[in-house]
Amino acid sequence: MFLAIGKGFEVDNDFLSKVNQFISEIDKCNNYFPILNGEHEKDASEYFDL
Repeated sequence: MFLAIGKGFEVDNDFLSKVNQFISEIDKCNNYFPILNGEHEKDASEYFDL
């Protein structure tokens, strides 16, 4: 059971196991994300080839 917005929800363990298995099979992202130190989005976008 977990709480969200003050309400309790119950999650089926089989479903949770399937979600965890799916997530564990996702490849790690090897993209580099620079530290932007509060730069404006437009300036930060210049770090990427968009």
